[in-house]
This record gives sequence, C-alpha cells and structure tokens, in this order.
Amino acid sequence: MKITRVFDVLQHQLKNYDLDIALAGKKRGTWVTYSTKQFIEMANNVSFGLLATGVTKGDKIAVIANSGPEWNFIDMGTQQIGAVHVPMFPNVTDEHICHILNETEAGILFLANRFLLLRIKQLMPRLKFLKQIYTLGKIKGEESFSDLVELGKKNENHFNLEKIKDGVKTEALATILYTSGTTAAPKGVMLSHSNLTSIFDYFIPTLQLGSGYKAIIHLSLSHIGIRKCNYTFLYCGFPIYYGNTIDPIYTLIQDIKPQIMAFVPFLLEKMYDYFVSEGEQLSAKEKGQFKWAHKLAVEYDPEKLKNKDYKEEIELADKLVFHKWRKMFGGNIKRIIVGGASVPEHLLRFFWAAGIPIHEVYGLTETSSLFAINHHGEVKFGTVGKPIKGIEVKIAGDGEILCRGKNVMKGYFNKPELTKEVIDSEGFFHSGDIGEIDDEGFLTITGRKSEVFKTAAGDFISPEAVENKLKESALISQVMVIGANKSFLSALIVPEFNTLKTWCENNNIEFIDSESIVKNELVIKQFKKEIDIYNKNRWDTERILKFHLLAKEWTVNDGQLSQMMKLKRKIIFSQNEDVINGFHF
Repeated sequence: MKITRVFDVLQHQLKNYDLDIALAGKKRGTWVTYSTKQFIEMANNVSFGLLATGVTKGDKIAVIANSGPEWNFIDMGTQQIGAVHVPMFPNVTDEHICHILNETEAGILFLANRFLLLRIKQLMPRLKFLKQIYTLGKIKGEESFSDLVELGKKNENHFNLEKIKDGVKTEALATILYTSGTTAAPKGVMLSHSNLTSIFDYFIPTLQLGSGYKAIIHLSLSHIGIRKCNYTFLYCGFPIYYGNTIDPIYTLIQDIKPQIMAFVPFLLEKMYDYFVSEGEQLSAKEKGQFKWAHKLAVEYDPEKLKNKDYKEEIELADKLVFHKWRKMFGGNIKRIIVGGASVPEHLLRFFWAAGIPIHEVYGLTETSSLFAINHHGEVKFGTVGKPIKGIEVKIAGDGEILCRGKNVMKGYFNKPELTKEVIDSEGFFHSGDIGEIDDEGFLTITGRKSEVFKTAAGDFISPEAVENKLKESALISQVMVIGANKSFLSALIVPEFNTLKTWCENNNIEFIDSESIVKNELVIKQFKKEIDIYNKNRWDTERILKFHLLAKEWTVNDGQLSQMMKLKRKIIFSQNEDVINGFHF
C-alpha cells in the first residue's frame, strides 16, 4: 500500500507483519508490550477520546514526555483526526513551554510525570489557551491518559473514524517541532504528512535494511531524526524497545540484544569511552592485544582490505578483540543510525573495523531530518555520505549547503518572513551549514556559517572540525575551541573522567575528586602531551596554544548543550569568560 499519511504505516504493519510485539516500554522495571493490533486499538481510542473532548482538524495537541508506547499512541491518534502533534523534550525550560503552548494555542497537554505536572500548574497563569492536562501515569485527583482511552472506548460508535482519516490529506500539517538549537528563541518547524512520509520513498530503500530485527530507541522522539527512525522501524516491522533515563544504555543493550539502534554521537562517544576504560582494566597480555587492536581500528581503511596481509591482520584483531566489542553491543548488532551532530572520524573507523556499522546521517528539522547518509557500499569516512536519491543538494557560492525536495518543511509557524529567509524562490532550503561535495558525490560538512570565525590573522576556522580531532584523545570528553579575532586558538576541555581516573591509578596519582584533579600539575602536563599530539602536522592557524581543564561536564540541564548535545557556545563562553580572557591577554 502507498503511504501518504504518517498513520498509514499502522495498516502497512498490520498487513505485512502483524507483530506480537510492536512496541515495548518499561513500567516499574518490567517490560510492557503491545502487538500491532493493540497499537492500532490504542491509537484509535486516543482519536475517539480527543474527538469526544471537541478536538477538530488543525487543533494543536502538545506532549512533554520521553519516548515510549504512549508517545506513539498519542502521535498516531492525534494525526488520524487531522490534529497537529506538538512534542517537547522533557527537560524543556519554563520559558520555552510558555512560548510553545501560547504560540500554537495548544488546548490539550500530555505530561510524563508528577514533576512536570507541578511545573505546569505553576505556569498556568501564563498559559492562555491550555484547557486540559492528561498525565501518562495515574496521579490521584488528576485526569490521565488511561481516562482519555476509556473516554474513547465509550465514544467509538459516535464517530466515523475512517471517514475522518480519509479527510486528512498528504499535504496537511502533521506536526510542529520546535528547534531548541543553540539560541534562546525556538522556532516552530511545520512538517506535513508528505514531509514525514518522504522517509518511506527515499531513506528506507537507500539503507537496505534486513528483516526480523529488534530495535532500540533510547532518545527522545521529540527529535526529528529519532522520530524518523521510529517510523522506519514501524514500517519495517521491527519490534521497538524504548529505553528510559533510569536504565543505562549498556544495560538496555544487554537485555534486548538488538540488531538496530538510533543514536546521537554523544552516546557513541560514551560507548567508545567505555570500551577504552574497559581495556585499561585488562591484564598486561590482554592490554597489549587491546592497544594493538585499538590502534588498528581507529586507523581502519576498508580500501586496504584488498591487501591480503592487511585483511588477515583485521581478521586476527577480530578473533582476539573486536568480537568482544560486538558483545558489548549485545552481539547481534547490524546497524546503528547516528545523527544530530557530526561523528568524529576516528569513531567511525573504530566501529566499522569492529563490525559495528555506523550509518551517519545528515539533515535538519527543517528538512524532515536526513537527506544524506553513509550506508553499505557507499561509505566514505570524514563525510556524511551521498545525498539520497530524489532529493536535490547543491553548494552555494559561499559554501552553504542547499536542499530541495519533498522533505523540505512547509515553513516556520507564524513566521512567514523568517521562512522566506531560509527557503528561496526556487524552493531550496538554506541549511546554514558549510560543506562541499567531492568528485564521487560524497558530502562533507566543514562547519556552521554562524560558528565559523576569523582569527586576528584573517584565517577562517571551523571550531567543530578542530574539536572533533581533539576528541580523538581518550582523555578528552568535551572541548570548545576559542579564537575569534584572536592571534591563536585556545580551548576549554572537559576530561573523560573515567579514563582519567584509570590513568591516575596507573601513574600513582591520587584521584580525590574532579575539582582537585584538573589542577594537578602532572595531569595538566599529560593533557599538554595530548594537545601536542593534535598540534603535530597542523597548520599554525589550527594549533591550540593554551587550554584550561574544567571539573564539570557540560549538560543540557545546565544549559550548556542543546537537546541534541550541541555546544551552546555563547553560554559556555560567558560562564568561563575570566578563564578565556586569561588566554588572550
């Protein structure tokens, strides 16, 4: 069947797979599962319940919740009746909550927990249009998701749902996604059913997925990239297991042993750091094998597999070490789809060498997520792959990446002038990213227009490119490069403290706490060596001459990172202004 509206994927799954487990989420430590038929029934009950409350086509339904089956029921139930789904990340700020709910005039809000309910109740005087709140779990004295479902069951005979669904056209607005970005003012990206279903035309055929996979999603479905992966897994008939903030990703992987997962680079870096720290705990003999295999992995070149000796060396490393790394991913992994930010090249080489294919995708919320991807047979490290067939991608005269196709958004909600600034008269979306397409058609992201800075010598620097190279050090977790209008580059560095702790133990250095260890002269000296390794063979303009170690990692909750773990540079700069000023006196 042709899928022209998002909710068509439910009938597609029923017809082709009819799963006993379509969705699974944990409640009180136990997996609660839903079959395809139960999924459809729950989505329909949400539709009937919303209709019974007076919701009509075009009304906005807001959700603040983590990923899980209930999120899907609300998503499909909302869209089936032509209403518009407005999801938000659970750690969204109060200011953003008020802005989004008031701008969209959302009358109904679904909330994940009691903590969010208390926040919303305090904000009620500022919320002009909110009339009804449903909590996903039962809270005494409050109306819950279950109450809405029961209301739907009582009213299923009062509405002709199939006729209502037939009235939802492919160009109808399906969702408004607010981009957290790295600025203070979120913009509502309007995506139609046509935008969202473009994935079924372009992405799935490109990725060439297998059958019978189990999938894990451990990230928020409020992010378009994760949401598109979710729709992909539904389309392909993969049972989807949703992680939560309680269970670590490693524990979840060992429990489910998935074949496919959706990640952001931050999680990939954490898994890599975990491998490295585990290697430091090995016996002398095993540690030697580990270090040899690790070096081989981070320098992995698939083109060299044509050489018999190199191929045999990779096969030996797999027999001795790599297969153990795959076991840490459950032993069954076939694909990891990664997006949201650029993946450092050494990580891509490392995981591909170990037989853990990383499919880096590139796209923005405004382009319904991805429009370029590295996939089997079309992988080139250091690039984000080739543009997907059916989507036009070109490079503007100033290096900006432009995109045109079925995937490009309808526009920014209530911001027509801003929409005109990013979608030109020919229909090309201006991404704000700087890149280049090589002779083979591979797209490389070289920076962000708004982040590229000029040094005092007049050289243009893309800080992200420098930061990714610095993070190849196992001791460096996070880094921000500074140098705009300065005579040299400097850096704020957050160590990978687990690896640093092991290094300290091996060098007889007492690790009391992070505050004291970043001031330790021997530790600073070691980080100087790491910087020197980076500086070797770099142009003078790209070398880091000064740095400062920070004792606390940057987080979303503390405001230094966006929802997809991108640096909020202005905030980090202001929080460390005295240190930075000390670099450039």
